[in-house]
Amino acid sequence: MSYLATLFNDFIVVIYLYCSNVFVIMGDFVLSTITVRIDPEIKKKMRKFSYINWSEVVREAILKKLREEERKNVAEALLINEKLRRKAPEGWDSAEVIRSWRRKR
Repeated sequence: MSYLATLFNDFIVVIYLYCSNVFVIMGDFVLSTITVRIDPEIKKKMRKFSYINWSEVVREAILKKLREEERKNVAEALLINEKLRRKAPEGWDSAEVIRSWRRKR
């Protein structure tokens, strides 16, 4: 493993190069890189808008998708909970059921 250290905005940034992954440590944060493959046509169009921070666009898209999936999981859990929950039959007296089980002990 090799590394590169530099100063960035009063932080010592250490970049560890390990296999094909790059990990950037800034203060208490460890950042990792991902590779996204895109069509050459898309890349050509992206160059026209070079003022756009495409890394940030991808980061925001990933976070948006993660939030959607988390909400979907919560919604699924609520639906499962509602399906499992049953209403007590008319005239059901839970206190009486508990008393009868206690008498049987």
